[in-house]
Amino acid sequence: MRYGGSNKGDSFFFGGGKKDGTIEFGKNTYNPAKYGLDPESADDVVDDLAMLLTSGRLSLDNRRIIKETFQESISNSMADNPIEEALVSAQQLITLSPEFHSNSVVRKGTKNRETTDDKEAAGVPYKAVIQVMLNGGLDSFSVLVPDSCTGTNAEGTTVDQQYRDVRGPLAFDRSKGEYDLTITPNSEQPCESFAIHEDLPFVKELYDDGDLLFFANVGVVNNNKMNRENWEDKTRARLFSHSSMQQEAIKLDTYEKLPGSGVLGRLNDMLINKFNGTANSIGISDNSNTLRGYETEGAPILVVGKNGPIQFKTGRRDEEPLFDIEEAALKINSEQDVFSSIFGETWSDTFVTGIFDGERLSEFIANNIEGLDSEIWASEPDEDNQTKLKFQTLAEMIQTREDRGVDRDTFSINIGGFDHHAQLKASLKEKLPALNLNLRRLKEQLVKEGLWEHVTIVVQSEFGRTISFNSNDGADHGWGGNYMVLGGGLRGGRVLGKYPDDFTPTSRLNASKNSRVRFMPTTSWEHVFNGIVGWYVEGFDKEVTEEDLDYVIPNRKSVVDPVESEGSHPLYTASDMYNVKAKKNNIFVRQRSS
Repeated sequence: MRYGGSNKGDSFFFGGGKKDGTIEFGKNTYNPAKYGLDPESADDVVDDLAMLLTSGRLSLDNRRIIKETFQESISNSMADNPIEEALVSAQQLITLSPEFHSNSVVRKGTKNRETTDDKEAAGVPYKAVIQVMLNGGLDSFSVLVPDSCTGTNAEGTTVDQQYRDVRGPLAFDRSKGEYDLTITPNSEQPCESFAIHEDLPFVKELYDDGDLLFFANVGVVNNNKMNRENWEDKTRARLFSHSSMQQEAIKLDTYEKLPGSGVLGRLNDMLINKFNGTANSIGISDNSNTLRGYETEGAPILVVGKNGPIQFKTGRRDEEPLFDIEEAALKINSEQDVFSSIFGETWSDTFVTGIFDGERLSEFIANNIEGLDSEIWASEPDEDNQTKLKFQTLAEMIQTREDRGVDRDTFSINIGGFDHHAQLKASLKEKLPALNLNLRRLKEQLVKEGLWEHVTIVVQSEFGRTISFNSNDGADHGWGGNYMVLGGGLRGGRVLGKYPDDFTPTSRLNASKNSRVRFMPTTSWEHVFNGIVGWYVEGFDKEVTEEDLDYVIPNRKSVVDPVESEGSHPLYTASDMYNVKAKKNNIFVRQRSS
């Protein structure tokens, strides 16, 4: 940032640095004159800064570019102190150099770095998978709740009564209308009906329309046949840790057979390298590890801000730039020769690609004359604007699919604030309406564009919460939870997996050494994504093989039966989760289930 800790245009603290809205000022105290240097000499200043900021690694070519910029800034500055402006320009460019971001020597070439043009789509109908991560650990046993149950535990207590007994102040209250939104599971479960949280009416609507599947007691699983005695030994993940469990849930590669990659990134690897499709992995405000592929020629990752693509800015809108920072930055990050540092190369390639992506994606959105439906995305009073902006940008990025030339997209969105250790019921009522509202908006926009059947939305969290309550009327870190998958192509209106039938501390699912009940998952995330893989590649000529599935989901064969004596739970296939399609003359025809 050019202006550091100040209230100027592109500073870190512009618009308020502290929580109370006040601005925290910072001042650069570097003064070359104090060290016997000539503050007007580009040679003196840039060489000194190169030693301070890069330990002298800054290449001669990059020093030359920055020295020219230093002199240009002095000539163009209208400030009372042009030397200070030029000093800021030099520091700004050094911090954009590969030498500043790596600790080895960079050997530059002579040409500016080239960016890769978009590939041509294969022409199959577009599809996208959207992963919505509710950060903090959603209390999903307040989302899908036992309503009327004949299933009992070993003591003969029905599941709904157990729920009310164990949940205490966290339990739904029928007198307050908290059981008003009910669904039938349409599958073998211990309850004949479940209640959905009152602030998720659109979720019920989707379920009733057959466009949503609930998955009961889902979570991170590393190995088969867990029980109350061995669950710690069977689990490699650091249980009940936010960061560890979230990474497990999005990577699905607990033994790091394909290190550094995530499930959606590997999904696009497979699509590109086997099916010859084109794809993008797009993070909304976050470069989630779920998007990272393993293959070097996988899908490019695009990261856009919640307000849309971020362009490389030249300065404040109310001032003329002292120099063309983009031109200078591209020269500083030009091509490097084969003997150059791989770390410097990685920085320069990522940086230049980011500049290019920001510009072209902004252009693609501007080219979409129709844009989003303003009525669908009209703001509502007192709504969570951060969540709205993320979903709105997601919808805009889907509209650029033809300009980007893709057959497939994977997206990630993170929504924070679900770590409710206190006042859980009140806190959920603050968070869930925004999720409900923006899922509705997204569906309405996709329906308008004829894409609702082409999109799968996975709503998940790193872990569930304890079934029992704590002293602050909250719940603590748990494990298994109830989550949902949405989309027009689903064979929805069902609760899949196995909902727990024993909520007591002695439950065979209780992964706890005390009375704080937390469930071992009886369904793994591998179960869910196994079915999504088959749907994602549907429409291409080739078929998904076991080898393909093992690549995308490396640990899937180790999680078929997560909990001992809970019955067989084969991994879900596309036909288990989606409406069946019959292939005829290379054309896939939709067949609605009864």
